[in-house]
Amino acid sequence: MTTLLDIAPATRSVAVGDTSLTVGGLTVTDIAGLVRPFHGLASAFDGGEIDAEALLAQGPAVVGAVLACATGTPGNPQAEAIGARLPAGHEVELLAAVVEMTFPGEDPAGVVEHLAGLLKKAGPVMAQVPSSPLPSNA
Repeated sequence: MTTLLDIAPATRSVAVGDTSLTVGGLTVTDIAGLVRPFHGLASAFDGGEIDAEALLAQGPAVVGAVLACATGTPGNPQAEAIGARLPAGHEVELLAAVVEMTFPGEDPAGVVEHLAGLLKKAGPVMAQVPSSPLPSNA
């Protein structure tokens, strides 16, 4: 019988300029830690009114935080800053890989809807989730 101990986390290499980055999927804990500090993003999941202005203002920071987490350096301010400053084409390629690795074989729209339902049910538990998914590797 196969157990969780037999499963290695799936990763994928994504070309970024002259090199490549190894991208992995995000866990529910990662997602909760990423959503909490970004008001505009959190609103998209809790059924509240989405603050588009806040979300746009936080966009680069959100992208940087997601990319740092998915490439093995969650909560690392230097990695987040680099992720936030990549050319848009690289960011899109990396984010597409993150979505694919996080929700393999799923329709992204359905995933957001399902996640929103889960996070809404989590309610008070969300307040206890650390603002950074894991300690910094800095």
